[in-house]
Amino acid sequence: MNIKRNAAVLMVSGRKEILPKTLSLFYENWNNYFKYPVYIYDIGDVYSKDEIKFYESKFDSLTFVKLFPIIPSNINEKDLFYNRTYNRYVKKKFDYRRIGYLHMIYFKSNMSLFGEWKCKNQFLMKYDYLMIIDDDSWFKNKIEFDLFNKLDNFPMATAVSGVYRDKNLIRTRENLLRFISEYVDKENIDVKNECLRDILRSKDDNALTNLTFSMGNLDLFDLRVFKSEKYKNYIKSVNNFGGQYKYRWGDIEITNLFVHLYYESGIFNYNLPEEVYSPQYPNIKSVYFNQNKNRFITIIIKILNKIKSFFN
Repeated sequence: MNIKRNAAVLMVSGRKEILPKTLSLFYENWNNYFKYPVYIYDIGDVYSKDEIKFYESKFDSLTFVKLFPIIPSNINEKDLFYNRTYNRYVKKKFDYRRIGYLHMIYFKSNMSLFGEWKCKNQFLMKYDYLMIIDDDSWFKNKIEFDLFNKLDNFPMATAVSGVYRDKNLIRTRENLLRFISEYVDKENIDVKNECLRDILRSKDDNALTNLTFSMGNLDLFDLRVFKSEKYKNYIKSVNNFGGQYKYRWGDIEITNLFVHLYYESGIFNYNLPEEVYSPQYPNIKSVYFNQNKNRFITIIIKILNKIKSFFN
């Protein structure tokens, strides 16, 4: 018997060419049976009114929400990740056009706390559970069980998790271990994950690659955990530090580390087989989320920051 939960699905989307396939397979292979509401967050006005009308008429309980991001007031434009040209990853693969990616990280790590973007995410506030999928999450074949079920016993669940050693990971985790170490000391946290305890003792940034992380393309959250005072305090500290915008700390690292700090149960790994689910379609490129608009916004922010510094 299917016990439907007070849950929703969230997708941040900017790649128009793959959305029809993603939604069709997601509904056909899972959501046509479970019928959870789906919210697509359009960061930067990517989808037209006609496109939105088409999708909302074609797929049940589907709602588009437009967000118009701004750089948080505590972040100077000169400190944004794409200006860190000493970083080889930035130099080769991350220029100003990818600011949309930084906005996406900030939004997803603040998923339950409603951000600074004049959108209170009122659509998500009423739910107890949330699935976040990428717009290239590939539901290849039917999944005949409710993916939210494991959240009865775990604060998070994921399609696939593992130890990842991509050469660019260390280049997107600058100061992350220092931040976590200082946060643990400040809050006097008894760290629950044994591997993370060892990493914190080592003080070796590279050791973070020994920790298990979710893949991030299909993650499920107990929002009662992620709306708690513990998470509010934690994500506020992350936001104040500016890790998402300054160093490109991923929402995966931010949310996973919170769980590893506070919960012995950790993150449940469904370990979905390749023939059922894949984290992405082959040969799909990143999205810049209306790069021309974002470049204009960045220039305006830079000018405003200079004016502010002149009067301070």
